[in-house]
Amino acid sequence: MIEGNIIQSKFACRAIEFGMGNFGLLLVVIAAFAVNLPALLEQWRRDRRRFVKSLWLMGAYGLYVALGFGLFFLLLPREPSEAKAFFLTPFMVGWIAYGALILMRLVPRYRTPPKWLMHFGLADLLLIGLTLGSLTAYQWL
Repeated sequence: MIEGNIIQSKFACRAIEFGMGNFGLLLVVIAAFAVNLPALLEQWRRDRRRFVKSLWLMGAYGLYVALGFGLFFLLLPREPSEAKAFFLTPFMVGWIAYGALILMRLVPRYRTPPKWLMHFGLADLLLIGLTLGSLTAYQWL
């Protein structure tokens, strides 16, 4: 009887840890939004056209990331495999980072990023290589 309670308490502790991790992530997202809220309100007052374009592009980026997660869940192996997880993780990182790079080029901004990021070049090649290379390695396993 005691052994069963110990096992149940271990599962309960892991469930609490998992929930707190998600709660912590939610707090970080809310804090990031709260920190940027004054700048968003200022942009809304000064330049509504660019503000609305930014919102549309962020929505498109959200759909892009959702498509990536859909692809991720389709690719998940039926049985757990550390080797497959090793290659699936950089695939998602490359997918999301490349979308962010494209978003950075399209969204209206007030400070210009470095020129080497604004045109197709080394950053694109590295992220595309990471994404496609890890997907290819994942498929070969």
